[in-house]
Amino acid sequence: MLFLSAGLNASAKSHEKSTDPIKLEAEQNSFELGTSESVLAWDRWHHRVGKALSQAVHKYAGRLMGTAAVRITIDREQNLTAELVKQSGNPELAKACVTAATSLDKNDLLAFPEGSKRPAIRFNFAYKRAFFVVPKHEYIKNDYETLSD
Repeated sequence: MLFLSAGLNASAKSHEKSTDPIKLEAEQNSFELGTSESVLAWDRWHHRVGKALSQAVHKYAGRLMGTAAVRITIDREQNLTAELVKQSGNPELAKACVTAATSLDKNDLLAFPEGSKRPAIRFNFAYKRAFFVVPKHEYIKNDYETLSD
């Protein structure tokens, strides 16, 4: 069985609204930092990218058992880099996870939401395959851009 999850975005602040004294006065239906449109756009992006990562890992890992956590970095030009952070079980599974992630480099589905000003995004992607583990696809929710992104 397969368990896939994406960890918290290391480049974004906490998903709670910032107490920053700068107030962003976004107009309704605009893509501005921290608005519901921005959060929804990034939710869709994380879902799309997480699903693609899940499918790629499933293809490359086959029946290998174990766990792996991979730090994914994607920039505005759709360059994807993957770095193994943690692994247990079969080391071939960890290699397969990194290979699967990097296979998405330059893929159009990595394009940031229209209007985004982020230079890059970084998050952890975890994969676990073991007996009696129910497969599921998780992704980061409620992500939003901050002025420091």
